[in-house]
Amino acid sequence: MIPMPLFFSSSALYPIEIMPGWSKLIATINPMSYLVDGLRNLLTHSAGTHLLLDWACCWL
Repeated sequence: MIPMPLFFSSSALYPIEIMPGWSKLIATINPMSYLVDGLRNLLTHSAGTHLLLDWACCWL
């Protein structure tokens, strides 16, 4: 019951840049967004500068 709302409010389906303001706020505080972003960067071999932030947010 908890994973589905977290998934739909994360950046897994849409980039955060095109989300409305209220949805950006939810996606920014959603830990699933950081998990998706970190995995996306690792799978595409484009480890960005915020990979450590993604991992830190997932572990906290």
